[in-house]
Amino acid sequence: MKNSKKIALITGGTRGIGKSIVDELNKKFIVFYTGKKKRNIKNYFQLDLSDQISVNYFIKNTRKIKFDILVNNAGINNIKYFDTFNSKEIEEMLNINLVNLTLITKGLLDNMIKKKWGRIINIASVWGVNPCKKRSIYAITKSALISFSKSLALEYGRYNICSNSISPGFILTDLTKKSLSLNQMKSLRKRVPLQRFGSPREIADIVLFLCSEKNYINGSNIVADGGFLSGYEI
Repeated sequence: MKNSKKIALITGGTRGIGKSIVDELNKKFIVFYTGKKKRNIKNYFQLDLSDQISVNYFIKNTRKIKFDILVNNAGINNIKYFDTFNSKEIEEMLNINLVNLTLITKGLLDNMIKKKWGRIINIASVWGVNPCKKRSIYAITKSALISFSKSLALEYGRYNICSNSISPGFILTDLTKKSLSLNQMKSLRKRVPLQRFGSPREIADIVLFLCSEKNYINGSNIVADGGFLSGYEI
């Protein structure tokens, strides 16, 4: 099977890390991607992961596309103390970051099993490895994605399906620039051993590598954080 014939799906591919993944994978594969807004663009699907009707419609209408690669990238991060969350906000984060991604994965697995080849990559987070304040629900979903990746690796590795997760640290996206002040960004850079934020392209490069034809990496979580979680300076 030639790389050019492989078909990839990236959820949340309109901006930030997701857009970079779409751009990189487009160099080798046929790429489809999703976003929340309605757009008249080739290979684009409208998908609202907080809406079960939208998710069911998407699964039904993409059934005929034989995806070989799935990158579960879409997600939201509601930053606040746990006791201030209401039930709707909790349910929304769980559905977008975890529950509905597993349903989409389930829908794509059959084709990978039949072809005896597949790549599943879940975009997790350093907060799924080591949580911090105001990230309780987000951390739940991302740590679960890491475990989900390992479980799939154990169950479907025999079909030559590699399942891995990537846990990015501080990545310089438009969303990062909007959510952090200049002083906050300056302070965070000092806590990263590489003394800089990562770029979306650097995460996309890891995704592209994990999609390679011959790949012995399976069930791993790759932490891409410039050394942030490695330890503390005193």
